[in-house]
Amino acid sequence: MVMRAVGLNLADRWKGIDSKILPVDETDIQILSILVRNSRETNSRIAELLSITEATVRRRIRALVSKGLILAFTTRINFSAVENTVRAFMHLEVRADRLTEVVNAIRKHPRVASVHRVTGQHNLLLVALFVSMAELQDFVDNFLRMEGISDTEIQVVMSSYKEELWDGI
Repeated sequence: MVMRAVGLNLADRWKGIDSKILPVDETDIQILSILVRNSRETNSRIAELLSITEATVRRRIRALVSKGLILAFTTRINFSAVENTVRAFMHLEVRADRLTEVVNAIRKHPRVASVHRVTGQHNLLLVALFVSMAELQDFVDNFLRMEGISDTEIQVVMSSYKEELWDGI
């Protein structure tokens, strides 16, 4: 039985890659796809879905963790059920001689969800979640006023139409 996970389907994603160079086989890919959809899925349910034993699932998951392919098992929180979350994409232009210092400071901020080095006019992309517009404004007006940042462009997310919560890139 081939299990097709809702959301990120790794079998589809890796279809064009030579299977000999992948560090996983078809069963591992199916297990990973199920866990991406729901990391709380039980080993016995995964085994049932894939027509394999629970011990096989347990052994394979342990191997995927030890190989570093599974980085974490996590819980997704629906922040909008509690707060009026303000999500912002922030494009920063940072001088090359200050890049490491700026990145290290930004990574420590509790509202910053991710920091990416990108190409184009701006060389950093931040994704941050704030509890209010006032908090976002304070972040921009005060925190981002550090030596080395020469330009910022902020985009506030008004709504999302599709969102895959996977990373590892």
